[in-house]
Amino acid sequence: MSHPIDYYAIEEHARIIEQLCCSSEFYLQRIYSTQKVYDGSIVTEFEMEELSYNGWLEYTISNNLISLCTKLRILQDTNEHEWNPDYSPEKEAFEEHENILFVIDGHVKGSIRECCNKIIHALSFELTKKTGKNGIKYWDGSIIASGVQNKKNWKIKIDLFPFCQSIKSYLSLLSA
Repeated sequence: MSHPIDYYAIEEHARIIEQLCCSSEFYLQRIYSTQKVYDGSIVTEFEMEELSYNGWLEYTISNNLISLCTKLRILQDTNEHEWNPDYSPEKEAFEEHENILFVIDGHVKGSIRECCNKIIHALSFELTKKTGKNGIKYWDGSIIASGVQNKKNWKIKIDLFPFCQSIKSYLSLLSA
């Protein structure tokens, strides 16, 4: 008997990640606009909150991604549904959403399964940042992951919002 995997648990992780993809810039702007400025202070209240938030964000994204990908891979490996050989619900769901995977180094196949494998086995993981018009650096919803497979380096960028959307589409196709 395999581990019991609930579709809702996978979708829950996807939704949390989607929400965080859309909120980093707004959250940091709100914190910046409400900070108190102290004369002679070396570190501002905003800088302290920004540092704390970025640490929390990296931890939260990493943990949710690992849980999401691990559960999804278990689901894929234990799914006994027989599909038409010419049809792949995973491929349909992945191709339905654009600009999920960008290969920076190496050869990585574009699929939900491969993205999950790379996230699980990454030796390096970082949130990508952008600088807003007001100068605040925020997470743009993407990650860069890298590692080694068969003695060959790989490095990828995954836009997590469409990645999570593709996973939800995939779950919908599996449950139909």
